[in-house]
Amino acid sequence: MLKWIIRRRLAGFERAYDYDMSYAHDILRASLTAFRRFAGILGMAEYHQDVPLAAWYAAKLAATLAEDCGPCAQLVATMGERAGVKAADLRAVIAGDTAAMGEEAALGYRFAQATLRRDAAHYLGFVGGESVAPAALAHA
Repeated sequence: MLKWIIRRRLAGFERAYDYDMSYAHDILRASLTAFRRFAGILGMAEYHQDVPLAAWYAAKLAATLAEDCGPCAQLVATMGERAGVKAADLRAVIAGDTAAMGEEAALGYRFAQATLRRDAAHYLGFVGGESVAPAALAHA
């Protein structure tokens, strides 16, 4: 019964975002326990506490682009736009044009770039104190 519910939710996500979740279906077929662990990671990746959405989605999109997954980047951009992030900010992140980004999107983008370079000295320069962990989870 639980697998049936999960399959329906995956299918709904696929329809809503025009995104292929066959890898998640494969995990579910192999092991419900493995799928639940995988789903836990997805839940963690959605956590952003007090990080502004534009910064969070810019960081998430920049990290996704660095992994060179076109469908994944399209998914993040679509999710960002549906969450209310300005399309112009998302386009600027895709182009790597910080001058065209709003202040919050540029902050998230620069944070992601520093993270991707493993430039730890700059982490706290971009977001202070308690915002570091939620911003870092945008890369998960």
